[in-house]
Amino acid sequence: MYSTAPDDVISNLKFKQLSIFNSLPTDEVQKVYQAKDGFMWFATRYGFCQYDGYRTTLYKSNLYSPDLLTNNNVYCLADDNDSNLWIGTQGGLNVLNKKTGEIRKYLSPTIPNNTVSCLLITQNSSVWIGTDTGLCRYIPEQDSFVTYTIETTGGILGSYAIKSLFEDTTGDIWIGTWCNGLYRYASATKTFVAYPQINERNSAHAIYEDSQKNIWVGSWECGLFLLQNPKDMKRVSYIRYQHKIGDEHSLSDNIIYDIAEDLNTHTLWVGTRTELSIMQHEQPGHFINYKSRKSAYHIPCDEINSIIRDDFGNMWIGSIGGGVLMTDTHESPFMLHKLNLSDEEIPSTSVRALFADANKNIWMGIGTYGLACQNHATGQLMLHT
Repeated sequence: MYSTAPDDVISNLKFKQLSIFNSLPTDEVQKVYQAKDGFMWFATRYGFCQYDGYRTTLYKSNLYSPDLLTNNNVYCLADDNDSNLWIGTQGGLNVLNKKTGEIRKYLSPTIPNNTVSCLLITQNSSVWIGTDTGLCRYIPEQDSFVTYTIETTGGILGSYAIKSLFEDTTGDIWIGTWCNGLYRYASATKTFVAYPQINERNSAHAIYEDSQKNIWVGSWECGLFLLQNPKDMKRVSYIRYQHKIGDEHSLSDNIIYDIAEDLNTHTLWVGTRTELSIMQHEQPGHFINYKSRKSAYHIPCDEINSIIRDDFGNMWIGSIGGGVLMTDTHESPFMLHKLNLSDEEIPSTSVRALFADANKNIWMGIGTYGLACQNHATGQLMLHT
């Protein structure tokens, strides 16, 4: 009898790959995002796409619409409650009104820097923008931005390269930088908090909170970190998970692109430079690593840039070289019963008929050879030719 336990599911994942020739402008996908209306959006190096499950709509500057976007290299996406999609690019911030199709553009010095690496729209609809030279927030009443500096944050947050923004379940905002550490904006007190140096590069490249309210931080070249006592600044500490040469169950790579959780299998998914690493919460530090070559766990690409869980619980992946991938991690509603027939003269295990008698015994018609009965009480299988 086979069951679909979580470890069975994550050991046998099948990834569906969207056709790059018919659907995407490139196989280099930098962000996968699901908007509030359910549509999927893909940020690529040559524009961004809306996907409705059947076809894609591409937005990019070209010969016919040369000024559609400030830059076609799209890093991040986020949508607000007013049908606006915010688009961060290598060369400016764009806002698409999904009702009218109009796109507004914002460039430096309106925002601190034209390289917009991350976007966050909070539960209370605040829009935060992370750029290569600092953090800012949109002021809708004035259609302008406020920039956070050393002076305005009490000497805490400077003009750093912001690489990740994440709102936790309490409404606090976590801020990760390229090489200047990890920060948190405490929404209750409206103050910024700086964390102790997290690794030798002081890199906080990706931030995620799982369903158990654990805070995870992925770094550039320094591995994965779990925060202990994340909001007690006197007791906060880090547990580190790294790639170990020769250990196939260690983290696949120390460069972390993204982190997400699969609630169906209770696992943490980590996108790295070389593979997809999946860790069960019950086995911290033990990873199943999916890669494109020489592995029992296959995924048709290596660089995993973006991971999200959609509203139906499916896992979506944006990759460099593999486009967009999707996999279903739901447990199967069926249980498989294999027939171990001891009679060597019966070459078939094809079940042609089924019948349950009053004692809950299961009778089966086996091909054209006879009957088999599985005893409900003992599970024993008897063959009647």
